[in-house]
Amino acid sequence: MGEKIKVGLLFGGPSPEHKISIESARMVFYSLKTDHNREKYAIYPFYISESGYFNQFNQMRYASPGIPPEKNVAQRAIPSSLWLMDVIFPVMHGKFGEDATIQGFLSTLQLDFVGSDVMASALAMDKIGMKALLASGGFLIPRYKVILRGESPNWKEIADTLRFPLFIKPSNSGSSIGVTKVKDASGLESAYREALKWMDRVIVEEGVSCRELECGVLGDTDPIVSPVGEVSYTGEFYDYATKYGTGGATSRLIIPADIPVDVAERVQRMSLEIFKLFHARDMARVDFFYVERTGEVLVNEINTVPGFTKSSMYPKLWEKLGILNWDLSDRLIRLALNRKK
Repeated sequence: MGEKIKVGLLFGGPSPEHKISIESARMVFYSLKTDHNREKYAIYPFYISESGYFNQFNQMRYASPGIPPEKNVAQRAIPSSLWLMDVIFPVMHGKFGEDATIQGFLSTLQLDFVGSDVMASALAMDKIGMKALLASGGFLIPRYKVILRGESPNWKEIADTLRFPLFIKPSNSGSSIGVTKVKDASGLESAYREALKWMDRVIVEEGVSCRELECGVLGDTDPIVSPVGEVSYTGEFYDYATKYGTGGATSRLIIPADIPVDVAERVQRMSLEIFKLFHARDMARVDFFYVERTGEVLVNEINTVPGFTKSSMYPKLWEKLGILNWDLSDRLIRLALNRKK
């Protein structure tokens, strides 16, 4: 047996999705510790605290928000051991994690890493840029208005143009953080102020009466697609609390989705086309709105760093195809390493 491949698992970070990143990293860590992978990989967890401090652990059980104490200014420095890694596996969600910040950091250090590059990450994370690119590619998307930095929203014009309910969203956030469902004009201003807490560019999007479908993509120049899954939930919408079970609403993942074969095939085909349009790499989850009444399939978003938690759709989609967590992590690392050749 040759020398093990050194994998730097990068997670945490100053993001509202910090805790989700830790849970995703746990799954990746333990998937690389299975009998299938333990002889191939040496895994080194690099945890970035919510304040931006680096901490390196031997075991994932030591990683939790705020631990260890962040009093050593040397922890602000980049660990020298990061350069010893053969590949970096970033599992950071939301702002700073999938918006091209960490991808730019790793690219500047000339470190090879799993996942999309700077351009694809930035475009996919920013809802304004993402929607513009999707529209230019001919994909159907919900109608929306943009409120740019420094602009005063014209609520009358928006209410006259778009149909309620509306979703007011920060342009650059994940896991539905900062998103509010607004049922009438009286709730617009407060929802806008909530979105501004997270980002000074805001999207006002028309709600769609639909079923919510998701599809995984895996690969680089010749990607494959997963079965199509459906998200069913009891709340007003699929918000952070519903996704991660921190509120009163519940959700259920249905794999495969009980939809017509031609709709599933269309979703899969569109997922591949969107993956290529964004020049994404290695992994992505593409989310859709399926309007049964008309047969239309609208694109919601592409996520270039999907969740890897126990309740996340992305690994469950591949599990349905027989690609278990250990295999999924192995494939993703191999994709990144193959770009070095």
